[in-house]
Parts: sequence; C-alpha cells; structure tokens
Amino acid sequence: MTFFKGFFKKKAVPKKTVNAYDGVKKHLFALVVNYSMRENDKDGGMPEFIGEFDGVSALPKAYRYPFVYCWLDKSNNNMLVLSFNDKDIRFYCSAVIDSLKMCDEYNDLEGVIDDVINDFNRCTSDAFHETIVRLHTK
Repeated sequence: MTFFKGFFKKKAVPKKTVNAYDGVKKHLFALVVNYSMRENDKDGGMPEFIGEFDGVSALPKAYRYPFVYCWLDKSNNNMLVLSFNDKDIRFYCSAVIDSLKMCDEYNDLEGVIDDVINDFNRCTSDAFHETIVRLHTK
C-alpha cells in the first residue's frame, strides 16, 4: 500500500499565459478560412473563376468578388491569376471583432487583421498552386 502512496497524486502544472494577439489572430484566421470555404462550396472548394480579362484594369468594377477568386489574364500570356478581396476580408474581420467585443481587450486590431490577411493569402496561394501542379501532372 505504501508503494502507491502519492503515485496517483496530480502534479502542479504551471499556468500558461495567453497571448491575446495570437488568440485573436487564430480565431479570425479560422473564421476567414471557414467563410471562404462556404463561398467556394459550389465550385468544389476551388476559388471562383470570374472570366478572362486584359489585365487588372479590365476587371469589372461593379462585381461582388468573393474572398478568393481566379481569372485568366489575356495580357499576360493567358496566365491564371489568383486574387484576394482584401477589402471584404478586412471588413469581415472588423465585423467579427466588433460583434465579439474584442476591441475592449486588445488594441492592435489592425495589425491582427493585416496578419490574418497575409497568412490567409499565403496559405491559399500555396494550396492553389499545389492543386494546379497536381492537375498538370496527371
């Protein structure tokens, strides 16, 4: 009996401090990814193809762009271009922050939103290019 004395006793675990910046960033990133996935559900998870245009200046002005979309740039050797609607992503993040009242808890929200947009663009671009490579190798 004395052998097990104290064996099953829980050891004290030091409490971890939570970095508010990382917490807000992770939540916003997950919400942006989920929203984007819902937007692209009808296209099998691929970014919406909006058409063929002669450069960025020829893209339609009065069009509700999704968070992620692609188009064919005829002025650049018919290159497939992946684009991001940073304006709407920024608005969405700000709305989430306001609705969850994160404004009171953390001050550098613009920095968090910028990081979320940059991370989202980088991850989505990498995944898109990997998909294109796989399609061409089959």
